[in-house]
Amino acid sequence: MESEADSSVISSSSILFDARSIATRIELDKKKEKLNIIGNITIFSFGFMLHFTAVRGLHTLQRTLHFKNKLGKISMCIHYLAVATSSLLLTTAYIRRFGCKGTVVGSFIMYLPLCFSQFDSTPYTIIPTVIFCGLGNASLWVALSIYLIFLSRALKHLVEININNIIWRVFGVFNMIYEFSGVIGYAVISIGFIRETTNQTLLQNLTQLCAKAIFRRKQLSIIPFTIFYGCEKAFLFADYTEAYIACSWGIRYIGYVMIPYSVLTAISALLTGWLVHIKGKNPILICAAGLHMILFSTLFLKITVKYIALSFIVTGLWGICNGVWIVSITALYGIMFPHNLASAYSNYMLWDAVGYAIGYGYSSWVSIKIKVGILIAILVIGIAGYLDAEIRLRKIDNENLQA
Repeated sequence: MESEADSSVISSSSILFDARSIATRIELDKKKEKLNIIGNITIFSFGFMLHFTAVRGLHTLQRTLHFKNKLGKISMCIHYLAVATSSLLLTTAYIRRFGCKGTVVGSFIMYLPLCFSQFDSTPYTIIPTVIFCGLGNASLWVALSIYLIFLSRALKHLVEININNIIWRVFGVFNMIYEFSGVIGYAVISIGFIRETTNQTLLQNLTQLCAKAIFRRKQLSIIPFTIFYGCEKAFLFADYTEAYIACSWGIRYIGYVMIPYSVLTAISALLTGWLVHIKGKNPILICAAGLHMILFSTLFLKITVKYIALSFIVTGLWGICNGVWIVSITALYGIMFPHNLASAYSNYMLWDAVGYAIGYGYSSWVSIKIKVGILIAILVIGIAGYLDAEIRLRKIDNENLQA
């Protein structure tokens, strides 16, 4: 009897040990998978940062450097029209054929002709290459956004956090790392002007660093805000850098003044992903909108023309707003259309490109004051639409919970 009891105790202990061993292995596998997902997010983020270090610098200076025949402004307008066309016709087909990773690699390659065209800047080299680049631009960002959503969903099974909060945090981390491409790019612009003041040498320095629509009401609600996001970036990169920096203080100051923009965009993007979980989306969005309204008001006064230190402050605060906008938009599209990601992000790229095209298109024909007034109007409409979309999304979530 004693041996049977001993045998039973040993058997129970063995089973308990095996259970603990299995639980430990499962926990280790979860940690390994979590680290693998975080590693993928980090690698993609740094890859985009390195790639756009050269590209963003070129885009910022396109209008200022290629002023002859308004080539810079016209080329950027054409570029974003190509992005809009690609968003409608090509992105879904690319992703279905090549997958997200294959599409990202292919789209990166489509940027190369634009970089090399800067060595011989003529309409015959610039225009075709900006079109070719634009056809790859939309697919690049759509594929990236879908991939980040997939990684967020995979991470949901490993952590006890709401999927929507995970999406906000993942996009926040990505945009934080990505925005440092602006820091490095603008620093290179500044160094390039210190060492060599000719346009050609600067461009060589930069180069060497180198759907279908878902027309539902909730999609329509966020279209104005997406257009605003494109318009305000076009205004910042084209009009603000030219009228408030280059014309007032000299082109060599553009890089310096834009560095605070990228630094604070990166910090803001990271913090937005975490603050949403604490304070909610709407208070953060309203605060950013109020801050942007104040910045637009200062442009009417043209105080940055008199004091260059204020230009650094304005671009820095603009970066804080931009960090909120980019995380809010990219996260909301993924949350609102979880089963139509390719179409959703194609729409995002379409209307963002439309905003860019509008901003660059009327740039030379409209005064600064009118442009600022247009931006304020679009921002008000865009915020109202965004809040409407948020309310509708919350109602859908509540209905699903009650069901």
